[in-house]
Amino acid sequence: MNIAFHFMGHEKWMAGLTVLSAFIHALHEKGSAKVSLTAWDNQPETTTRPWEDLIDALIPLPSQPGPGFSFTKYLREKGVDVFFSLPIQTALQIHLPRLVWIYDFQHVHHPELLPPEEVERRNRLFLDHARTAARVIVTARTVRDDFAAFAPELADKAVVLPIVPWMPPYFFEDTSTEALPKACPERFFFLPNHFLRHKNHGVVLKALRLLKQQGTNVCVVCTGNPHDGQGDACYAELMHQRAEWGLEKEFVVLGLVEREVFHSLLRRCAAVINPSLFEGFGLSVAEARFAGARALLSDLPVLREHEHPAAKYFPASDPEALAVLMEEIWQAEPVQRDAMTLRKNYRHAQASFADRLLELAEEISGAERNTGAS
Repeated sequence: MNIAFHFMGHEKWMAGLTVLSAFIHALHEKGSAKVSLTAWDNQPETTTRPWEDLIDALIPLPSQPGPGFSFTKYLREKGVDVFFSLPIQTALQIHLPRLVWIYDFQHVHHPELLPPEEVERRNRLFLDHARTAARVIVTARTVRDDFAAFAPELADKAVVLPIVPWMPPYFFEDTSTEALPKACPERFFFLPNHFLRHKNHGVVLKALRLLKQQGTNVCVVCTGNPHDGQGDACYAELMHQRAEWGLEKEFVVLGLVEREVFHSLLRRCAAVINPSLFEGFGLSVAEARFAGARALLSDLPVLREHEHPAAKYFPASDPEALAVLMEEIWQAEPVQRDAMTLRKNYRHAQASFADRLLELAEEISGAERNTGAS
């Protein structure tokens, strides 16, 4: 079995890289299937180099294929059995057993957040892929329900496969001597979201202002790209509000950070905060759960699906409720992490994640073989 993943993610959409990493690391650890990575031939080598030791083959795809070029024939010659991708246009030309990841239906729930042409593009591509892919991967039951409403005649194609983010071996080691970024205080909340409007950083600023007015000074450390095109105006508004309310020390923005730094912040924080108005999965919640970190989450059904035992929920538009929860955690004793149990639970989850993906790949490739033989 050779599963080819098409490269996804960039610094403006780190979730794509995190999900790609989750799949490739899980299968690499399992070791029972070949893993290939496809990428456009004009893509910088620096983007694929980190994966070289984890994959069996890097397969360049022509960004400008000549007349008569067949992606299907080309990938078959490379030994690919199953192709996994986002709902991209080129994948519709690949007539191999395909798994497509439909990440969410934000464009249906909040079309005002996207240009009309992007809403139309997603509608078209999601439906075309739903019709032609062997299975549609969704990461939550909430997204599966959205898919069923979007394409009811194809609802049976959807498979819920929650992501198990990759945690490196060092992740579960002792953190007591771990260095933090200079701008980061010893105690802090951690908010790892890009600065998009629906990520709702504003409610956190309001909660910080309330706490400061009450005499409680806490710090929220933010990571994420502040300048990604979509979020530029939102970030500028947040920084203006931060300055107006004098919260420069309470609301610290680190921007994009290396993955090692991200993991340090995740392990050392008082709690992870996700105040989002909409999510398709909530990677930070999964990461907090596997890290044994507390979490303060907007009360979205998709975030409750994680069943994180150390999570508390608040209405996304209620800074007073968030401030109360932040105060409670700030006054509480730090969480005692049982590294051995966390490591054991994570390894079990990662193995199950890989097993389910392999089952799906075997199922759809077997179905093609049976169809071809009949």
